[in-house]
Order: sequence, then C-alpha cells, then structure tokens
Amino acid sequence: MVKSRYPVLDATGARGYQRKQPIDQRRCRDWLLPFMRGNQPKLSQKDRNVLYGDFNEPGPYLVLMKWNPGWFSAPHCYATDRIQMVLSGTWWINSGADFTPDLAMPVPAGGFVKRTARTFHYDGVPRGTTEPVVIAVFGIGPVELVLADPKLPAWRRV
Repeated sequence: MVKSRYPVLDATGARGYQRKQPIDQRRCRDWLLPFMRGNQPKLSQKDRNVLYGDFNEPGPYLVLMKWNPGWFSAPHCYATDRIQMVLSGTWWINSGADFTPDLAMPVPAGGFVKRTARTFHYDGVPRGTTEPVVIAVFGIGPVELVLADPKLPAWRRV
C-alpha cells in the first residue's frame, strides 16, 4: 500500500469520498506558498513534492511540480497516460518530437492537459515570465520516460 504524508480520501462506493481527517488549510498554504517561490535554474528534487505514490513504481501517483521561467523539457514520452492541471501561472505545451518552443500553446491556471502514452511532447515556461508555474501531475506508474533524442539534454534553456 502506498503511504501519503498528507490527508488521504477513501472511496466509499456510490457515496463518493469522505475525508479520513480534515484538511489543514493552513498547513497546505504554508507548504504551497514557499514551494511556488524561488527561481532555480532548472527542476530539481526540491521543485517537486510527491503527495502520493511514485513515478517509478506500479500504481497511481500525484505530484506537484514547479516550472521555472526560461526552461522547457526536451521532447519526451511516457509508457502510460498522464493528467496534469495548472494550479498557478501559465504553462506552455506542445506535442511532437521536434523542439519548437515558440509554437507552444499556453495553458493558464485551472487548465487541464491529458498526455497520451507514447506520444512525444514537451512543456515549460518561456524566458521573461515573471513567476514560476505549479502543476499537479497524476498518472499510473511506472512512467518509463523516453527522450525523443537521448543525445540532447533533457532540460533546455529557452
């Protein structure tokens, strides 16, 4: 069984979901605001917070990720579908194995993106953006990330 450091919801059949314990809004706010601040040059372990599961293990995962301005991922794909929701800022996305970030489409806060398994794509935040972007990522592991061109860097400054 996967354990979470945060409040977990249990399924209760047709009745939907019930909280095991109340969500501490102050704790969530105190964690989320510092997570959204800062401007590291690229994603690192401190720029993501695993709320549930593991990308590399069988089963569901839920992760919050911070994207810093001026960085995009290289074109890549996954073995399984992935769902993402933009929580703050505007995230830029595109599909395909060719890296053309100037053709990326904006996804504002509240926007939803579904990535289809084995479909190359890339995403990030253009240089000149004033704030990082925070997204929630949900999927089923293991992810098995594959780069379109493994000879090139996985992260690209734009």
